[in-house]
Amino acid sequence: MQIQTKRLGESLPPPEFRAIERLATMPGPWVSQTASPNEGLNMSNYETLLICLGAQKAGTTWLWRYLREHPQCAATPLKEVHFFDGRPERLPRLLMENRQEAAAAESPEDIGFLEEKRIFIERAIGFVGQEERTAEAFETLVSSIATPGTKVVAEFTPANGKLAAPKLKKLADLPIQPKFVLTLRDPVDRLWSQIRMLARRQATDSNDAHSVALDILARFEAGLNDALPKRSDYAAMLRRAKKAIPPERLFVDFFESFISQPRIDAFCDFLGIDHHPARLDEPRAVGIDIPLAPEVRIRLRDRLMEQYEAVEKELGTLPERWRETLRL
Repeated sequence: MQIQTKRLGESLPPPEFRAIERLATMPGPWVSQTASPNEGLNMSNYETLLICLGAQKAGTTWLWRYLREHPQCAATPLKEVHFFDGRPERLPRLLMENRQEAAAAESPEDIGFLEEKRIFIERAIGFVGQEERTAEAFETLVSSIATPGTKVVAEFTPANGKLAAPKLKKLADLPIQPKFVLTLRDPVDRLWSQIRMLARRQATDSNDAHSVALDILARFEAGLNDALPKRSDYAAMLRRAKKAIPPERLFVDFFESFISQPRIDAFCDFLGIDHHPARLDEPRAVGIDIPLAPEVRIRLRDRLMEQYEAVEKELGTLPERWRETLRL
């Protein structure tokens, strides 16, 4: 399938999109030659737009895969679009990576998925190059993946949970009346999982990952890392969501109990779709195995105590895993 859109990089602000202009000169089906981001979009009717609010490292990849396989759903092939917060150069880089993966792909399933992903990334480039990334443009981009029979289209950027309340309200006020999902994981477990993920990305080998993780942890405890606290701030996420989103359109659940068939069935009911078997034994996005010393876990728990208290106050309960951390 070939999309016809404006030549990549045309009418987009320099210098960030010069990489796209270079891509457009390369041979191959990943280069699009077209007219505008909106042209040729598949605007099939659908009933629900689902927007993930996170939390990062709380089962969002597993849930994205589940909805990708659900016969009544369509989730963006690029799991995290970062429509509102992504740097302009990110998508061209992902397009290059997709090209490399496609060149090495062998199975029809991988080839088909990477082609679907390429088409979506090229389309997304046109949207994020616009002067203002509006809620309406976000809906248009995400809804373009709908096909006949699709009831739910979904986008799974956990960083959406950091959006300010006015931006969230603009999304919630879209005529389609989007629904939102937020999964919460034991704050210490979630933070340590994120640190291990970052260490895996930054380390040169598995032996180096341990020292990198400890360095990231030390910076967090010293207050030198701004990003980690924001990802861990459930209190602020819930406060903003409650302010902007009608309660009947917000699904909040705990990571520790969510990945089970009864809870997934409840989520399907929330979306208005049929129950569908979940791959409960499928590995989630597991990071490298680096143990967390008990004394460090206690320090992190004390640092994140506000999150335990805010979630219990808002939801009225905590899973056993959270209470185990509190009892340390």
